[in-house]
Amino acid sequence: PPDDPGPPTAPNQPPPTGSKWAGVQVTGECGRTKLVFVLVDEVCGGTDDPNYMDYFHAPIMRDGALIGDDLFAVDATYLWVLDTTNPDDVQRKALLAGFGQPLAVATHAGMLLIAAGDEGLLVVDPTDPTDPVRLATIDLEGPALDVFVDGDQAFVAIGAGGVAVVDLVTRTVEKTLDVPGFAAAVAARNGRAYVAACDTFAIIDVASNSLVGETWVQNHTQEGILVAPAKDVALEGDVAFVAAGRFGAVTVDVSSPATPAVLGNCTEQTDLSFYASGVRQEGGKMFVAGGEWGVKSLDLSDPAAVCASTVNPALPPI
Repeated sequence: PPDDPGPPTAPNQPPPTGSKWAGVQVTGECGRTKLVFVLVDEVCGGTDDPNYMDYFHAPIMRDGALIGDDLFAVDATYLWVLDTTNPDDVQRKALLAGFGQPLAVATHAGMLLIAAGDEGLLVVDPTDPTDPVRLATIDLEGPALDVFVDGDQAFVAIGAGGVAVVDLVTRTVEKTLDVPGFAAAVAARNGRAYVAACDTFAIIDVASNSLVGETWVQNHTQEGILVAPAKDVALEGDVAFVAAGRFGAVTVDVSSPATPAVLGNCTEQTDLSFYASGVRQEGGKMFVAGGEWGVKSLDLSDPAAVCASTVNPALPPI
């Protein structure tokens, strides 16, 4: 008889940036159930998997923050310190471990804040860039996936736990905001938190911890797979830009927080290498981290018009 191949295993090739392989059961010929592997979003797929955080160890630069000429970048394993004095010849100053599972960074009053996965939110003194010192570790009710600073408050997306609001003066958790969906990323302004929550985009009133409004693209789930994951958010005027995988940057009109409305999206319609995992504005541009495709630049001179129509992208075979 032929050799027993054993149980099926995930494909040998690495998944595209921003994605991961997930095993799902399907019914095949003669009613037999078998295991097949499909691509799901790295942040928003398999969130109930007990090994969820393990998938982030792929060697990918995930976020960065400038303090002077030093770029503090994270790849979910190490804290990188890069000298950007000469942007054409960036030099590595240090490669550091011991900062949890660093997924996102921000700055406050000269300090570096690190969303460090299961280790919580870290406050780090970067005075000596080659030997930054951890000053505080703030425990949270879920994994710290993203951090955004507004004044003296840090808003930390903690997945199913919602959004933690941290007082950066006392370095304590003020409250945890309830969020529909799975909080992957957050931005805040004028007492409201704007949350990319995987299968929805939600606006939360911080003072009352109440849902103000929510919306998301139509048909964001197909054949049981989330194909338009809301996984990062940046605000520009009355428009929220939300990174959404193959759907690129989805724009949401937030001028009326109680009734946010999707305006459209900017993507590379037929290029499967484009997969939006992050958004950030700088110098009148919105930059979209597009995986292997590269970085897409959008002109913000009229934020509401830049992605004003809906583009349905080609998707990997289900």
